[in-house]
Amino acid sequence: MHYHSLAVAAGLTLFIAFSARAEFPFRADANRCDSSGNPPGCIPLPNEMSGCNGEMWKFASTSVCTTDPTVLNSPNELFGVSGMSVEIAWRLETGRPDVVIAVLDSGIKWNDGGALNDLRNKFYLNRGELPVPQCAPPGPPGPDPYDCNGDGVLNAPDYDHDPRVSDRNGNGVIDPEDLILTFSDGVDTDGDGYVDNIAGWDFFENDNDPFDEVQFGHGTGEAKDSTAEANNGGSLGTCPNCMVMPVRVGDSFVAEVNRFAQGVVFAVDTGAAVIQEALGTLNNSAFGQQAVDYAYRHGVPVMASAADEDSWHHNYPSNYVHAIVVNSIRDFGLKTCAGGSRSGSGCHLDADCPGGACADPVEPQSWLFIDGCTNFGGN
Repeated sequence: MHYHSLAVAAGLTLFIAFSARAEFPFRADANRCDSSGNPPGCIPLPNEMSGCNGEMWKFASTSVCTTDPTVLNSPNELFGVSGMSVEIAWRLETGRPDVVIAVLDSGIKWNDGGALNDLRNKFYLNRGELPVPQCAPPGPPGPDPYDCNGDGVLNAPDYDHDPRVSDRNGNGVIDPEDLILTFSDGVDTDGDGYVDNIAGWDFFENDNDPFDEVQFGHGTGEAKDSTAEANNGGSLGTCPNCMVMPVRVGDSFVAEVNRFAQGVVFAVDTGAAVIQEALGTLNNSAFGQQAVDYAYRHGVPVMASAADEDSWHHNYPSNYVHAIVVNSIRDFGLKTCAGGSRSGSGCHLDADCPGGACADPVEPQSWLFIDGCTNFGGN
């Protein structure tokens, strides 16, 4: 469940200042590459970090992060390839804003500046509950009156110059919570059964603001993992052009199953294309299974974490029929050489270090290891 792991989607989780270098939409390009080999015409991964104690291992399609010859020479270990080969996918497709990923978790930290740097452009907004924004002159650059900034999608920045909207929550930017606080009128304008569902929903407290008020942060991290925009100096989502719909179903990554089930039904009914969850529930119910079945019948996959109690027991909701169970993997790690000195960016083998000793015992090395916290056994 922890968002440092590669469970539902991988991403960078670096807190960083606001930047003007964002790239949304992020275009597919045949020359996208993991720049470790620097082939001709190579366009490096956005936000690519050097060294494998960073995040490159999650994305790489090469063996740049591996030095162990037993791994490099083994077809069983994919010859050292570490990550999801995401740049190969991005040669063909980088996602579309009409693909909405519902993140069922602890909600969003609207007061987290680093997270909003990555996600402010990416939150799905329900135009059925919002008035047309008042754009700065000369008005919207295209035919969609909602798209003031011309990025091809309705998002919070379209209201940046709307005189009705101000920074109500004091985080320094116009974000979806400001729109919730400004335009909630107690009327179900679009008639979908959810009053003022402007940007997701909170089933934990049964209101229309999925704010992570306890500051747990897990849902925020999950949203960044899947949908953080590219080339903004911060995080990087695996689908950098998809939009995210926050659905709060608990105050941590442990939830009550019927709130989770309500969140699934809401996500399906309000247009989500994917349901992402990296949580476990305290209980099990018929409604939980029925909700996952409902998503399945509507063609909406439910990506469900195997959970991370390092236990043999079943985890709900991932144990439900039609849920797609995923486990966590992580970098097996570059260690520090004994005495604090480093050889290059670290060591995998004793031979990598002056004096011949990594500070920690040398582990068996495999990119295929399940993270040590991941549940095991039949799901």
